[in-house]
Amino acid sequence: MSNEEFYLKVAKDPMRKVCELFRDLVGTTDRHVCIFIDDLDRCNADFVVDLLEGIQTSFRHEKVAYVIAADKAWIRAAFEARYPEFADHVGNPGQPLGYLFLEKIFQMSIPLPGMGARKAGYFGGLLGSEHIEDEARSIQLEIDEDTAEFDAAVAKKRAEIHEQFGRDLDRDRLDDLLARAKPEDAITRVAIVAEESESDTVKRETEHLLRRFAHLLPDNPRVMKRMINAFGMRRMILTLEGSNVPREVLARWTVLEQRFPALADLAGRIPDAAGPLAASVRRAPIFRRI
Repeated sequence: MSNEEFYLKVAKDPMRKVCELFRDLVGTTDRHVCIFIDDLDRCNADFVVDLLEGIQTSFRHEKVAYVIAADKAWIRAAFEARYPEFADHVGNPGQPLGYLFLEKIFQMSIPLPGMGARKAGYFGGLLGSEHIEDEARSIQLEIDEDTAEFDAAVAKKRAEIHEQFGRDLDRDRLDDLLARAKPEDAITRVAIVAEESESDTVKRETEHLLRRFAHLLPDNPRVMKRMINAFGMRRMILTLEGSNVPREVLARWTVLEQRFPALADLAGRIPDAAGPLAASVRRAPIFRRI
């Protein structure tokens, strides 16, 4: 193809050529690709919507996963600003228009855990230091060494669990191990999370538990899959944070997040509002069933 022919082809539909190059590039690798997008919540509404809709329509690929670090309230508001004419006709008070877009675009939404004391001290030290680069390099080396030691300790702990209880543990055994682990025992908690994430038995038990609440969700297999994924991720985060939340309690919270995300966000932002909210909706049959 001559330069002139190439230019004419691209000029007619430039995005088509970019999409073809993207698919060819991803298709030639034997690995999965993860694309990180940060600071999206610093962009205006049109840019946010155009980017996310562009990914959905032109840059989806079975080998590619997108991880977007952003305030979901900002993204939600961007879609509501872009499509205001639909706000009164689509969604409901518990799941307004913006939340519906979040559900359609993102397979999973994960809250970030709080910053630990070590990381807080690390950043505090950098902010108060005159030799930031040297100290940052020294601290990073320490972190790398600690990470290698930590990974080795987790592998050893998992081997001990396998020797004592075997593999493919059920949730009762894992819950018992978790109950005996101290909140600050990060090694044991990470080992338990790793075992739970690889256990086929726990997966079946989780699906059985969540099916009890299926009647509260839309009759859509995609919604149930989202609920299973959300439950599993929440479970892992709580375990790593040292919170031993009962599975049934977490299941009910997951249902609330999936069915009425606006209500769940309000309760999460203002915990003291949970009591008045519960009192105001107690008469609704669906909430009594949750």
